[in-house]
Amino acid sequence: MDNIVVADKQSEVATQSAWGNINLNAPSVVQVPVSPDKVATVTQRGQDLIVTLKSGEKITIGNFFAVDQAGVGSDMVFVGEDGTLWHAQYDAAAFTGFTFEEVASLDELVAGIGTAGSAMPTWAIAGLSLLGVGGAAAAADNGGGGSSGGSDPDTSAPATPIDLLVSPDGLRLTGRGEAGTTVNIRDAAGNLIGSGTVGADGNFNVTLNAPQINSENLDVTLTDAAGNVSAPGTVTAPDATAPLAPTDLAIDEQGNTLTGRAEPGSTVSVRGAGGVLLGTAVAGADGQFSITLQPPQIDGQALEISAADAAGNISPVASITAPDVDTPDTTAPEQPTDLALADGVTFTGRGEPGATVQVRDAAGNLIGTGVVGADPPHCHRGSSTPL
Repeated sequence: MDNIVVADKQSEVATQSAWGNINLNAPSVVQVPVSPDKVATVTQRGQDLIVTLKSGEKITIGNFFAVDQAGVGSDMVFVGEDGTLWHAQYDAAAFTGFTFEEVASLDELVAGIGTAGSAMPTWAIAGLSLLGVGGAAAAADNGGGGSSGGSDPDTSAPATPIDLLVSPDGLRLTGRGEAGTTVNIRDAAGNLIGSGTVGADGNFNVTLNAPQINSENLDVTLTDAAGNVSAPGTVTAPDATAPLAPTDLAIDEQGNTLTGRAEPGSTVSVRGAGGVLLGTAVAGADGQFSITLQPPQIDGQALEISAADAAGNISPVASITAPDVDTPDTTAPEQPTDLALADGVTFTGRGEPGATVQVRDAAGNLIGTGVVGADPPHCHRGSSTPL
């Protein structure tokens, strides 16, 4: 792309700058080597002018809207591919964009410097001729101005819309694009779910037919008055939809592992009494998960399981009851104490309540049995005499 030419109105010195950001030190004429139909948006930010082309290229001209003590401001000229010069006229008091008026060649320079936004702008920068750049006097706004010839049809598509954003409630989509173009928004299936118009400032705000709150991928295109359609811009809607409650829950017999299904990629949490976290896992691409429980749940506990997606949305709670497993008693009773054989028949002593007492002689023969009660038990040698 050709350089941008900046001509200082006070010094009449013209300089060339590469495409990019430019800062003006005094009121100037800025010549941009593109035709007006290549411009997507022009916006004011403080004293700066931001020009965005349909190609996506952007230039920021610092202090463009600043004026000197005499009220003189800056002008901008766009150059068509055929060399036609287009003076960008604007209202400096309330900037809403440019209107373009064709100006003649350097041969028609007139004396004086024009004031930005005046009804009859005239400006002349002799220094431009040093760089081979055309300049001209704008025709008076009395019917004598305007283009001296026809223009080529607009076959240039608008630039892809930018700064796309869906509102948190999923009901509106905002962005930026070529002023005056029609905005069309489509879902992944190609259905039109919203349309609107880009304002003069290049901004648009479109109401969507239905809330988009589940990470939907949306395409946004711009169509100009000539029917040219931009390449689509894409945006992902917010995720404000909670996952479904986990399903297919099961706990193994040992109470060590809980399995089930949940939204793929969601984090599944298991909680016990009082909300104590017992374990977590991430559901796989197929939705399956397996969680190791710490500690194992084997006493019939009621467990609650939920899934949280990446956006922090939490599913309803699903419930399951842990298995109730009887743990075998492998601990031997304490040795019996306080043993006594008072009358040679009745044997007394103390031991673990409920334990069975066996009395054997020196040869190992069973000579009496009994059960330890709440009080010291007694047993006997022989089956005919009650204990």
